[in-house]
Amino acid sequence: VLANDRDVGDNGKIIYSIKGGRGKGKFRIHPTTGMVYSQKGFEVGQEYEMM
Repeated sequence: VLANDRDVGDNGKIIYSIKGGRGKGKFRIHPTTGMVYSQKGFEVGQEYEMM
């Protein structure tokens, strides 16, 4: 996830969130970095497809 805001100071702060959708509860997003995490554990060496 990538975002850009040309404003400076408090007006330039970006807060990430997941508002809804079929994936709600399956993922979480860090509010300041935008890093997306899975709420489910995955097995090492397996491939997964998410749409």
